[in-house]
Amino acid sequence: MGWVTARVGWSAVPAASEPAPAPRAATIDRRMLTYLAGFTVVGVSLSVGGPALSYLRARAHTDHAGIATVFVAQSLGYIVGALAGGRLLDGGRGHRAWLAAMAGSLSALAIVAASRSLWAMGVGFTLVGVFGALADVCGNTLTVWRSTGYAGRRLNALHLAFAIGAVTSPVVVDRSLAWTGGLWLVLVPVALVIALVGPSFLRTPAPARPRIDATATPGGQPRRWALGLVCGYFFLYVALEVTFAGWIHSYVEDVSGGSTATATAVTMVFWIGFTVGRLGAIWLAGRVTAGVLVGAATVASVVASALFVAVDGTGPMLWVVTALFAVSVAPQYASMVAHAESRLGLRGRDTSLIIATSGLGGLVMPWVVGILFDRIGPYSLPRVVLAVSVAAGLVLAVTNRALGAGRAGQRPPLTSSTAPVT
Repeated sequence: MGWVTARVGWSAVPAASEPAPAPRAATIDRRMLTYLAGFTVVGVSLSVGGPALSYLRARAHTDHAGIATVFVAQSLGYIVGALAGGRLLDGGRGHRAWLAAMAGSLSALAIVAASRSLWAMGVGFTLVGVFGALADVCGNTLTVWRSTGYAGRRLNALHLAFAIGAVTSPVVVDRSLAWTGGLWLVLVPVALVIALVGPSFLRTPAPARPRIDATATPGGQPRRWALGLVCGYFFLYVALEVTFAGWIHSYVEDVSGGSTATATAVTMVFWIGFTVGRLGAIWLAGRVTAGVLVGAATVASVVASALFVAVDGTGPMLWVVTALFAVSVAPQYASMVAHAESRLGLRGRDTSLIIATSGLGGLVMPWVVGILFDRIGPYSLPRVVLAVSVAAGLVLAVTNRALGAGRAGQRPPLTSSTAPVT
């Protein structure tokens, strides 16, 4: 393979002929700005379903349980796209794959906008999931590969870009429905971003993955076992985030007697809080470790979920709880990716597995909540959110033990962050 490492326990030392690169500041350079712009497409496309749910339900002439199948379709597509993405990245075609994913998202949203039946919406949302996951894998993995050893700030910046796209989505959906009676205006911001980043992605080569040599964690656990626990955390975290974000609009509509304006406003409070949380995470990532940040955020989300159960109806406290919950869940995804990368070193296929498992979480729980809405009522949502947030906290505690968090030890070294892997 052209490179040699000598390992002592967990740590590995590069051969003298290939010294480890010196640490660099986690700056946001021109390439990273392109990544941030491209990742807003993920936020816009994957967030359309929630604010458009009532419109889609009426257009398809179905009930809550029926329209919940669009979440299932999107999540199934997300899993497929995530599993396929890692192979494309490990093959060195990251930028072209990402650009193709954005173009695919635009086409998928056009199918959703044109759909008049539940099956057609299912096809559209499946493709939204496929291309959204591919872009998600590209953004996370390429950012890690360009930032090995200092990925925390850049990953949080990347996910801030997702939040910006997501907070834009309900506004664009609301104005599109008000001005055109359909969802066609949602395509406009996606097309603008593609036109902005496309030339750069076509001109510049994508970073290749570092060469990693690791079979165990600092805690002595097998790498596969630790990675499986990390995936379990992502399953629960994404189930939590997607369930709340996808159903809060319908929840407020139902408990407030059908006030679409209030429902849209509360949804906006969530995404604004989400954006603020990710903005704050960029600052915090330079001051605390990713493990500390994800742990504190997970505990805060449990507290916010308990308050969500305690709040009855749509009074002022619901707005406060929504903002608190949004801020608490915002840092968790990027910080957990950075935490896992610092202990394991992530390949493209690892990121694919993480994102595919995330998609599975986004598939199961929103669908379950749709059934509970019809059988029990909207007040099932706060209880489900609390149960999932507590489960995520417990899994994180076990995961940290497996990763050896808090123990001495380093991630496996990279021997090259730019040369192709042989």
